[in-house]
Amino acid sequence: MSRESESQRAVLKRLEDADPTLTHVTLHLKNTAEDLAKLEHVAKCSHIEKLSLTVALNDQQVDLIANALASLTSIHTVRLDLPEVSDFGFSQLIDMLKRHPSPARRFELQTNRLSSVGADHIINPLLCQMAVSELDLYATQIDLHDLVIGDRGIDHVKSALERRMKPMQYLGIRQHGITDSGVSVLVQGIRGSPGVEMLSLHGNRITQIGASILARLVKETTYLRSLDLDGNGGLGDDGAIVLAQALCSNRCIQHINLKACGVSDGGAMRFAETLYSAGGSEGLRELILDANRELGNSAVEMIAQALSENKTLKLLSLKLCRVGDDGGVELAKALMKNDCLEEVYLDGNEVGDATAMKLAEAIKVNRTLRHLHLSNTRIQSQGRIKLTDALKVNNVLLSVELSETSGSGVGELLAVEGLLMKNRELKKLKEDLEIVKRERDEAIEKLKHLGFSQ
Repeated sequence: MSRESESQRAVLKRLEDADPTLTHVTLHLKNTAEDLAKLEHVAKCSHIEKLSLTVALNDQQVDLIANALASLTSIHTVRLDLPEVSDFGFSQLIDMLKRHPSPARRFELQTNRLSSVGADHIINPLLCQMAVSELDLYATQIDLHDLVIGDRGIDHVKSALERRMKPMQYLGIRQHGITDSGVSVLVQGIRGSPGVEMLSLHGNRITQIGASILARLVKETTYLRSLDLDGNGGLGDDGAIVLAQALCSNRCIQHINLKACGVSDGGAMRFAETLYSAGGSEGLRELILDANRELGNSAVEMIAQALSENKTLKLLSLKLCRVGDDGGVELAKALMKNDCLEEVYLDGNEVGDATAMKLAEAIKVNRTLRHLHLSNTRIQSQGRIKLTDALKVNNVLLSVELSETSGSGVGELLAVEGLLMKNRELKKLKEDLEIVKRERDEAIEKLKHLGFSQ
């Protein structure tokens, strides 16, 4: 029996027992009488806070979901993967939830059969008549062009946003065929709303034109904190440049994801300039440029120079790019000076032992880096040994990912894991001491309030 099956059986047993400690539930159910009966157990556990359901229901069976959700008085997150439910079924489900509102704040709806027609019946009620502050619409197969909400569905999103009384914490419209025209309409809706803090348009059809529209929003907004454009390959360098320029005007944006957006050195260099210009405590915290195959050493060398001065960036991810030792060594040099960066991801690049040796020097003196990922690179035994030796004097790194390229590498990886375990235990001890100190200070304040001197 697979580990997943064992986990599912354990969850089902706890559901049957109405275990009050079971707050997060994930279920994968078939359209059989036996499996669907398990939804009744869900309805009996009103204490569930997070529910993730993958069920092969049809449109006529959505009442089973509605009945279960209506009973969950503590629920805050609902994720529904309903591959066989169409516009009609979703509209029926939402109508039922309107009659028996769910307190859930986050709804994730994953389906291949939601079109622009169904968007009106779903989006408006969710955003305007319920407690939802986070909505994620995700189509799992982008080739089903007629069964995504598309630009026409964005009109309904715009209308719903403009009628909201409170800001959206998160809005995701992923892999739904949104083009630049749809982006223009969506931005109008965001401008006419109380605001959206996190926006994900992953896997759509946005080009540099849509990026320019979003850049204008970025320049003027004071509420947007995160922008995810992962998988919009038409953005290219022109799109990256206008977004990077916009970030120079607005320090509120903390996270930007341009994974697989066709960005090369030219676009990434503009982000280096943005990082260089960041001052004080405000500015970009997370920059993700993964899977941009034409992004190489020239851009990373400039980013490294910026990191020598930057005081805001916490995470830099450059997985699956074209970074070699020239860029890797410069990045390692920057880590000797940088006292802010906590996570660096270089997996799937061409960096080798020269980078590893320079990183080993860096982690001997760096006291902020927590996660360093270097899997599927060209680092060999010599580089791994140097990194292992450096970890003996580093007590802050919590994870280091390295590739095993030969039989001798197993021992080195085990040594790395042993040293990291020591750091994790030390971190836990520090956290425990902080809790004890805080509780002590609170107790002293209470005694003072009661008239006792220390």
